[in-house]
Amino acid sequence: FLWEWCDHAYIGGTKDGKPMYHYGGDAGEEPNDGNFCMDGLVWPDRRPHTGLREIAACYRPIRASLSEGDEVILHNTMDFTDAGNIIQIEWELLDMDVCIAAGKLDLQSIPPHTEATVQIPGLSDAKGDNHYLTLIYKTKEETVLVPGEHRVGIEQLPLGRETGSVLLQKAGKVELTETSDGFAVQAADVEICFDRAFGGPVSITKAGKNILLEPLQYTIWRAPTDNDRNVRAEWVNAGYDRTMVKCKVFDAEILADGRVKIHTEADLSAAYRQPLVHFRADWKVDCAGSIALELEAHKTDGFPALPRFGIALTLPETMTDCTYTGYGPDESYTDKRHASVFGRYSSSVDSMHEDYIFPQENGSHWGCRQVILSGGDNRLEITGGERFSMNVSTYAAKTLTEADHNYELVHSGTTILHLDLTMGGIGSNSCGPELDPKYQASDDPKGSFLFQFL
Repeated sequence: FLWEWCDHAYIGGTKDGKPMYHYGGDAGEEPNDGNFCMDGLVWPDRRPHTGLREIAACYRPIRASLSEGDEVILHNTMDFTDAGNIIQIEWELLDMDVCIAAGKLDLQSIPPHTEATVQIPGLSDAKGDNHYLTLIYKTKEETVLVPGEHRVGIEQLPLGRETGSVLLQKAGKVELTETSDGFAVQAADVEICFDRAFGGPVSITKAGKNILLEPLQYTIWRAPTDNDRNVRAEWVNAGYDRTMVKCKVFDAEILADGRVKIHTEADLSAAYRQPLVHFRADWKVDCAGSIALELEAHKTDGFPALPRFGIALTLPETMTDCTYTGYGPDESYTDKRHASVFGRYSSSVDSMHEDYIFPQENGSHWGCRQVILSGGDNRLEITGGERFSMNVSTYAAKTLTEADHNYELVHSGTTILHLDLTMGGIGSNSCGPELDPKYQASDDPKGSFLFQFL
């Protein structure tokens, strides 16, 4: 059930040529519901939010399932209309993010609430890990309300397991030096400084230029979404918004193949709170300067479900170009990804920000295998040993949390990359049930990354 078609807001002025939208209470009126009615499928000026495409995918007129061989079963979800009369289908077979075959289906009769079987040439040969069948549903002809060739839904069927990548490093000598704060590691033209106070890298220098502008952060906080409004108080009471690292173990060794390993065991906690999360991080640096990270965490029993768990890197603002292999092009979460399909996408960092009128968590991409950030003579390539969620933005989570309107947001002057082993879903808890446990962030996330500076 959808509460709102559009965001209920009015224009209270302009800033930098853009409307300043206001909502409940901004005119001093009492009583008011604040931003409670800012949950539409479209903006006040009727521009679509990602939610409109998401609901279109959920309401698609046909649902598909795999059968034997090259066969796919199509189920007509409509009540009165024969799908064969109004729908045409474009299909693609993907090997990872590469299209290996494509075509169109000329549907025959599929009466309401019945099924038909169609053939996709080469489908049986394409079934395997990280292979996909994408189906795009379009109208056949123009009608009074809808143009011809209009997309009315999209669906993607995995043809095997969705896996991460094999992370490989090179054997060879790496220099390790103990410092007053931790350890310095030198490999090729890359130097990484690890600090025991932070439990990880505090600087990464490539060819004399520092790429990591602030100490790497282990993160559990996200800017609350509209649907986090009820659980937000629990998060804040637990201290999720103000965690600090308390290192228990921090040591280094040179491995038999010459790589250097930095081992960290630490807690995330807030002042006057017991540890919220215990985590273990193993950082391995090879002779080419690549960094492999193995990371696992365990939430303490009794605390609310985590918003997320992962790491955040603060990078130069010149790194404005992003290419990722994952679910896109719209933002995607574990429970909000019906309109997103697996593939390879390229975008500017600014355009990946979903500019909700009431600032909140946005722009994450679920099920990623790789992300590449580049710009200003810097290029960072991150590959996941397992699927992960990724978010890149010029806004800090703290800024998104504290702002009441999008026109109040201030750019950080950096590019902030979040790599999450687990990210909670969006749900409907603003006035619906709590987030289903199957969509909550894992209590025991585990994963790995390979960082390469090119």
